[in-house]
Amino acid sequence: MLNSLPRFVDAGHSWLIECIGLFLIPFLHEDVAIVGGSLLVLEHRLPAWLAFASLFGGMVGSDMLLYGLG
Repeated sequence: MLNSLPRFVDAGHSWLIECIGLFLIPFLHEDVAIVGGSLLVLEHRLPAWLAFASLFGGMVGSDMLLYGLG
């Protein structure tokens, strides 16, 4: 399982899959999502505006979910 992880990460997924991942990561931990988004932009795997939009949507969505649960 762990041997296939580097091949999965380097597989070059589409922008859609990476944006969905950036949208969902803030539900677990927002700081990790920001670092992950910045690494994707730094490695030229995702445009900055798309990473920002995905992170913004994920953070707002996760905050609204937590507010709604409270």
